[in-house]
Amino acid sequence: MAKMAHKLITLPFRTLLAAVGLAIPHVLSKIFTMIVTRHI
Repeated sequence: MAKMAHKLITLPFRTLLAAVGLAIPHVLSKIFTMIVTRHI
């Protein structure tokens, strides 16, 4: 029972973590592009 609850808690968290992991490089590249275009 506890294992099942643990799985239910960790699964959305891992999904969120994966989504954040995918979003970070995209956001960083967007910020970097904004900085570069502003300086030119």
